[in-house]
Amino acid sequence: MHGQPTYGKAFKATLRILFSAGNLLYVLASSILLLLAILPFLTRLTNYQHPSLLEETVITQALILLSVFILAGKTCDNMARIHAGLGDTPIPATFTSIISNKTALLYAACFVALAYLTDLAESALNHVGLGSITSYLQDAVLLILVPAMTLNYLRCPTPLAFFNPVSIARAISSIGIHRYLCITLITILMLLLGPLFFSVLLSIFLTILLAFTATIPGAAEHLPLYTDLTIILLLICSKLLLTFGLTYMAWYYPHTVDDDNESSYTPTPESITPDRILPLALQAIKAEQYQRVLELTRNFAKNHPNHPHLVENYYLAALALAKTGAVDKALPLLQQLHTRYPDHPRAAIIAQAIARLQGSRQT
Repeated sequence: MHGQPTYGKAFKATLRILFSAGNLLYVLASSILLLLAILPFLTRLTNYQHPSLLEETVITQALILLSVFILAGKTCDNMARIHAGLGDTPIPATFTSIISNKTALLYAACFVALAYLTDLAESALNHVGLGSITSYLQDAVLLILVPAMTLNYLRCPTPLAFFNPVSIARAISSIGIHRYLCITLITILMLLLGPLFFSVLLSIFLTILLAFTATIPGAAEHLPLYTDLTIILLLICSKLLLTFGLTYMAWYYPHTVDDDNESSYTPTPESITPDRILPLALQAIKAEQYQRVLELTRNFAKNHPNHPHLVENYYLAALALAKTGAVDKALPLLQQLHTRYPDHPRAAIIAQAIARLQGSRQT
């Protein structure tokens, strides 16, 4: 899905990514860690005690932090895949596929830092008697700013990308203010309607449960415990829906790396960071600039032998070689990729390309 998809197509594509096996694995891991974090609460619930939801231990905080790191890092990789034009390809089960682990973890750290800053702001507002708005502050900040921060981060993966207001404003402008507001409103509706739907289903379940346990003495007195558990589960649901909003916005990220630069300057491969070569090569292959693709990908394996983009870059190089008539060079390159990386997400596509080129040689 290239160009500017309709909101409906981008919505369906986002759901397909979030519910793909490669992504659900990390959603499940993140959810399990969150459930482990509230395990003491669940234990007291079983014993008909009413613990404070504010009780936190070092282990609880560590589990929550790890959960956020996993979900944020995987979401960043998914957004990077969309930004690079790979949103329609299968999501691999690896933690990262198009960005390095370092880039994903740094993104997660910036995300956590931003959440911590909004927590401090909430506490400050509570102290001055503005508690009525603090419950919405964190999600509002994350929802409104993080998509633009992520685009800025993908262009320049440094912590400053998260906290540079000028660059963030440019990112919003490059997406389009009208489009940015529309996607944000759609995500807000998801954040409101999703937990509401979940809450209704859970309320029906609890009503049936209490009806069956009505004969147990004092069972009705413990309804507040189930209500607190519902609040926790709704909180988990809202955080997962936030990843939906971030991924949804990524479909409208500009696919050119230097889209804000009106200069005709074309960066050389030596001046480009490794993570930026794949988006530029994709842009060049779409524009049928095959020599540019070969220039960008030349010596990539020599300079970055363990980079996650290696297979993708050389697959594009092989396509460029085939398009320029150098099938005798493209075919061995594809065969080498298929032999060395048989489990790569692109393996099936590479095999199809090999068969296609072999067929063209025979004819």
